[in-house]
Amino acid sequence: MKKALITGITGQDGSYLAKHLLDLGYEVFGLMPRRSTKTTWRLEYLGILDKVKLIEGDLADMAACAAAVLESQPDEVYNRRPELRRDELAPARPHGPRHRPRRPQPA
Repeated sequence: MKKALITGITGQDGSYLAKHLLDLGYEVFGLMPRRSTKTTWRLEYLGILDKVKLIEGDLADMAACAAAVLESQPDEVYNRRPELRRDELAPARPHGPRHRPRRPQPA
């Protein structure tokens, strides 16, 4: 069974993606930031809250990201947080299985 890790799983896009992947037979993990208000209502509405494994953490916290990847051991990772820029993910790349060091670019 393939495993997927979805950031922003409680948002509209992330919750529907989770449902789709579950329908395809995936084991779905979701990275969910800690909030003072309940944000899982979309997962409840879609009837999948009990079928996904939620991991507390924020993409801005590298340790939380690494822990989420170690816990879920995903085959695929989906970033559903559009406000997160690609350069913010750069520190996470060395921990991935296909990391290739970059050569410094001339100024």
